[in-house]
Amino acid sequence: MAMGTGRRGHEPPDGSAFWGVGFSPDGAASSGLCCHSRLHPSATSGRPRGLRQVCSPQGSEPVVATASAQQVDVYFLLDDSGSMYVSSGDPKAVRRAAALSVVQLLGAGPSGSRVCVIHWGSSAPSELVLRPTAVRHTAAIKKGLEIPPTLGGNNFPAALQRCREVLEVQGSGDRTSLIFPITDGIEEVGAAAAAEVSLLPPTAVHVLLVDHSHGCVPNLEARWASLPLGSFTRLDVLDTRQMAWQIAQVVARAVGTEMPPLPTPSSST
Repeated sequence: MAMGTGRRGHEPPDGSAFWGVGFSPDGAASSGLCCHSRLHPSATSGRPRGLRQVCSPQGSEPVVATASAQQVDVYFLLDDSGSMYVSSGDPKAVRRAAALSVVQLLGAGPSGSRVCVIHWGSSAPSELVLRPTAVRHTAAIKKGLEIPPTLGGNNFPAALQRCREVLEVQGSGDRTSLIFPITDGIEEVGAAAAAEVSLLPPTAVHVLLVDHSHGCVPNLEARWASLPLGSFTRLDVLDTRQMAWQIAQVVARAVGTEMPPLPTPSSST
């Protein structure tokens, strides 16, 4: 099971791609993803069969994706429990900005990718579910990612169950489903969550635990890390770029490529 460190990457070598995300004066993350899409050297050397080039929105050098990327469904499971709405959580909805950044990146590639959104707190209301939607339908996805009023307590198993219901209705076919719960981790997950994860496609669930206030104490984190996940990453910084990069790296690996490391911010930012 992969473990993320939450540390910023080194400055990428010349010719690599990187993301930059803007912030408004009050510190709220914008949803814009600036992808400078020059090819990372590793993406061009020993290119696996089946890779094809996809032009970037800026029309610069192409990024690389496999043909299978056309069949990727990305599920965002957003923690909207009460703790996410206070200053120690994510009151400015950075989790939404990170998800939108990933959607932008998906939209720059093969058009067959789809996005699903599930919000959860004490429950995972069906009326707030955005069922798998083609990435070209950006208005619908933006609306689906809007953060609702707090959904109360914590019920991660309910979010997983709702996700499973969507998968069962949609049918996976030959598509790859990647499920990204974004949470502060302040929940005692256990046997019920593990059972729900096990009912989903193997290694499909990739938890992104973002806890800048350190409210997810070691015993809670250990519970999350013990679930049968595809990957578990803890970030101690509420940062759109890092959150988006962690998700994009999982997607990239699923289609046979890699994201370059994040650049180190310049002293002027």
